[in-house]
Amino acid sequence: SEMYLNRAEAHVGKNELTEASSDLKAIIGRAFNTSGSELTLEYSDDQDLLSLIKRERVKELAFEGHNFFDIVRWKDDLVRGSNTASNVQFLPYPNDLFVLPIPQTELNANTNMQGNPTVNN
Repeated sequence: SEMYLNRAEAHVGKNELTEASSDLKAIIGRAFNTSGSELTLEYSDDQDLLSLIKRERVKELAFEGHNFFDIVRWKDDLVRGSNTASNVQFLPYPNDLFVLPIPQTELNANTNMQGNPTVNN
């Protein structure tokens, strides 16, 4: 399902909405044990279709560790509900906290490398 969702997202980026819609229908149809071709997706433009793809991606890839990287790739704000253990409920994009730390072993191996000051302290 991830490959179909990736391809659907790429089709939207190329303004190939019919192809993107077909890929998304295949994923949704699989959940209902159909080909998906008989499904109707309601969207008015590329951003509406991308929103449908994003929502399906969250459902399909839940608990697989993709969500953070998707949010960064989409340049979306990080919004969490109140049912999280994190103190951060909202993090606007761009933000230094979206950058992952450089592993300490890499910093030790190359003394010319500087870590991200926000996360490598």
